Amino acid sequence: MSLQFEKAPALRNVEQKLAKALWHLGEPLETGKDAIGRALQLTKPVQVYTLSARAQAGAAAPRWRASGLWRSVVLDGGKPVATLQFQGRGAVAVRGRDSAGALLAALEAAEHHAGKRTYKPRFVVLPRLYITAVWLSGPNPVFIPTRDGSAERPEPTVYKKVEFEKLIRRHYKKRARSLPAKPQASVRRRTKAK
Repeated sequence: MSLQFEKAPALRNVEQKLAKALWHLGEPLETGKDAIGRALQLTKPVQVYTLSARAQAGAAAPRWRASGLWRSVVLDGGKPVATLQFQGRGAVAVRGRDSAGALLAALEAAEHHAGKRTYKPRFVVLPRLYITAVWLSGPNPVFIPTRDGSAERPEPTVYKKVEFEKLIRRHYKKRARSLPAKPQASVRRRTKAK
């Protein structure tokens, strides 16, 4: 296998929590004769990484930091139904089918891209920029975005490290321009009471 997954904490008894979370998201699991006895499956988890704001702006060299979180795709009958983000043994966040389909497609593209080369798959999250991606860590690292700065889900596309860093800087600058300017502190002149 060309992708070497890092060892993640084991999860236990998450099916009921997932079913409840998906119901709240408006994406309940299928019920009925076909669903009875069918267990949910999880893909191998990938560790979640983030980047400092200085590095996002291009002011510092990018140094990805592990967040302590892991992300996995939840499959129901072989179909992606949710993305589970967890820390330790407990679920932290559940996202719906859109997120699950994008992550699964990016992981499949990662497997195809890797070929005979060995990579460690990781997941990059830059929430302020609306950028997420599968990161293939290793010699000649590449990134496969699941969000590329917009609400739309892109087709799985492999970015070289330099191209992905340009994407980050471009969206950081766009976001910085859209924020209102910070108000300057007013200068008060003190006058002596007469």
